[in-house]
Amino acid sequence: MSVQSIATRRFESIPVASVFEDLVQLRTEYDEEPLGELGDSMTDEGLLQPILVAALGDGNFELIIGSRRLRAAKRNGHTTIEAIVIEGKSPLNYILMALAENLHREDLNAFEEARAFLRLMKDYGLGVEQVAEKTKKGSQYVTSRIQLLSLPEEVQALIASKSLGLGFVSVLAKLPTGDEQVWFAKKATSDRLTPPELRALINREQGAGVAPRSSTTQLSAEKIRLRIEMFTTWLVKVPRKTVVKRLNATERGIIGQALYALEIEIRTLRHAFTGERIEPVKRAMSPGNLVEVPRNAGAEWPAGDLDKIMASDRPSDEELGRLLGRTPAAIRAMRSSLKSTTRKAG
Repeated sequence: MSVQSIATRRFESIPVASVFEDLVQLRTEYDEEPLGELGDSMTDEGLLQPILVAALGDGNFELIIGSRRLRAAKRNGHTTIEAIVIEGKSPLNYILMALAENLHREDLNAFEEARAFLRLMKDYGLGVEQVAEKTKKGSQYVTSRIQLLSLPEEVQALIASKSLGLGFVSVLAKLPTGDEQVWFAKKATSDRLTPPELRALINREQGAGVAPRSSTTQLSAEKIRLRIEMFTTWLVKVPRKTVVKRLNATERGIIGQALYALEIEIRTLRHAFTGERIEPVKRAMSPGNLVEVPRNAGAEWPAGDLDKIMASDRPSDEELGRLLGRTPAAIRAMRSSLKSTTRKAG
């Protein structure tokens, strides 16, 4: 079904509460004042244009076209709304219909368009050319919108506030680092450059071998990556160059504590750059664990404790560990040392 053919369909009144926007929601920003004006006009003049919905089969409907009208109806307390109900279409068809309608009416801002195009590519495997064909837009138009989402947040903010025009997107997207993109975007804004002028400035500086610009004194992505790779390379060598079985309980505990702190920092860093949800780090608290240091680790052995670990009727080393605050390995090592000393003395 084309958008143009929708006008020939029959209207029906459906409950506002039964319409949901979860599947096909392209608009993410709404101005309250225009919504109020739209709601008032709906009350005064009736709904001039119906919304388009898809039947879900359980008395509910998925909104395809008419997000502003639906929100205005809810805002003004309408219980029903005029709608055209269609059936038998796939989610991809719904999204394309909604996108075509919104692009035609220019209801979406550049970021909403970009997210809609990216959704078609990621969720439905469409390429740039396919998205352009299905939405009746040029491939360069689609590419420019997708590039918009790859720019740093500072640059996106300049574009969202209209301090920087959309014509700069393709120019800035070709720069290799976020720092350079931010620096040249601010340069274009402060010096009131046009996209061709900014392109000429970039070409001139790159041709002259000028070092990459930095907008801040913070670490660059490349420097962070190199440092992490250097540290990772060093960590790989640790097990090969360490005789772990020769470490005593205190040494194991020290390393365990450091590894625990490192894991927290890595998870925090990963979340900052990727948004990945941080799961709590689980710590085992059993005696001998690499993280927890036994309470008597490294302390002198009282004569009474030595008698207990050498007694013929002694309990298991695990039980002795709990009793004496030592690891089973430490107890066995001390017992072996005492036996060796006794043999030498004999």
